[in-house]
Amino acid sequence: MLETIKFFISLAKKMPRIKDSVVLGLFCGLLGTLPMDIIDFLFWKSGKHEMLYGHLAGSMIFQPIRMRRRENFLIGHVMHLLTGSAFGFLITEFLKKTGKDHHLIKGSFIGMLGWMTLYEFGQRVKWFTLKAHRSATFYTAFLMNIIYGMTTAQAIVSLAHPSVFANNVKAESTQPEVS
Repeated sequence: MLETIKFFISLAKKMPRIKDSVVLGLFCGLLGTLPMDIIDFLFWKSGKHEMLYGHLAGSMIFQPIRMRRRENFLIGHVMHLLTGSAFGFLITEFLKKTGKDHHLIKGSFIGMLGWMTLYEFGQRVKWFTLKAHRSATFYTAFLMNIIYGMTTAQAIVSLAHPSVFANNVKAESTQPEVS
């Protein structure tokens, strides 16, 4: 186990850093959807909630009965991944403005805002033709969005070139200390 951890740490140190904040945000947002989708699938398979994110996102353009088709689900899943990438860009910009300290809290905050905007507000204004009926579906979606935000923020901080956050460091160092 310890050897595995050491291997991943050495691998992370060798990874090239991303300088472009747009590419960084989009890529890390996509990475953040991976644990979200794994947990989503496990909860769905065990009957803890009613639908996968591919079903929900696809229901923006397809009727619920058509979401049972594999090709329509795949289109919905691509829409979900694109949304995750877009929120990754938002998290990157938020971290650039506020600094990368406490990045997990900041990322989970953006994840919760994403849940509130897309999942809660989106269902109330009928963006989706699928509707969740069980409370467990709402709770698991909330948990998955927090995990998404934290994972994305960690990926951003880990993969960012130091120049991405350089402006923020200069601003922090030029402020006078308050006694």
